[in-house]
Amino acid sequence: VDFILELRRSGYHIHTLRGNHEQLMMTSIESTENFELWELNGGSATLKSFQARSYRDIAPVYRNFFARTKYFLQRGNFIFVHAGLDFRNADLFENKEAMLWIRDFPVDKKKLGDRIIIHGHSPRPVDFIPTQRESNVINIDGGCVYTWRPGFGYLFALEVNSMRFISLKNAEF
Repeated sequence: VDFILELRRSGYHIHTLRGNHEQLMMTSIESTENFELWELNGGSATLKSFQARSYRDIAPVYRNFFARTKYFLQRGNFIFVHAGLDFRNADLFENKEAMLWIRDFPVDKKKLGDRIIIHGHSPRPVDFIPTQRESNVINIDGGCVYTWRPGFGYLFALEVNSMRFISLKNAEF
């Protein structure tokens, strides 16, 4: 987060998407149940990294950063979203819960048109991700935290102008 904030201060225009973990963090202050759910999903490590005991204790600059994350971003014929879209709705961008949590969503090609969805949330093996180059739904989640699982433990990016996949093995584990 500090790196992104510094890039923005240096004049770079960076879009940040909201995922389920960010949402869990922001709603962790609403109830004990929410806090415990977040704790089970990385909240403890996040609080430790911010040297905080709850989301309320995290510095306002960071809370503002998370509050301003977007559920989706559409640029040209690309739709960037954390998890995916709910094609059961007439408005693909109505179901925010789906954008954070949905997995293995069926695609209505009529509603999608010539657009391409770039998403994550559902880890896929490192060998699978580049095979999606010609697909209209591309999952770039290489399961970066799953270093103990063969074929996982990678961070992926997709350079959309060339449709080139870039991967980096998790170096922290």
